[in-house]
Amino acid sequence: MFKSCPRPFGRADIAIVAASPETPKFEGLLHNRLGRRQPSVVVDMSAPFAVDGGAPPELAAWLTQVKSTGGAVTMHQYCEQSRGFMSFFGKMFTGPRAGRYAAADNYDAVLHVDGVDQRVTQVEFRLRGTH
Repeated sequence: MFKSCPRPFGRADIAIVAASPETPKFEGLLHNRLGRRQPSVVVDMSAPFAVDGGAPPELAAWLTQVKSTGGAVTMHQYCEQSRGFMSFFGKMFTGPRAGRYAAADNYDAVLHVDGVDQRVTQVEFRLRGTH
């Protein structure tokens, strides 16, 4: 039986709602928050994604931008011990780099993974040089 773990951030800045037609709204909100150069912007996943399955498309492009501009994409596991989950990185960073994601150029990203079920529940964009 799985125990319940609270997510690292009780309150996120933005949420990705599964099967939502609101992708353009999400992209606009994230672009706006990152464009303000906030030290940290937290995205909550209403439907957490499997560590080995790759990020949802609306988030994958932002993570690709972070990586392609020299930023780090790392994982922070909370709750349970790690069971090994680095293979998914290859699946995550695909797709073209587009100018609309340039707001992520000065950020690193931390994927917060629930160790019980190995699912990413939150993504934190951290302004480089602030952590």
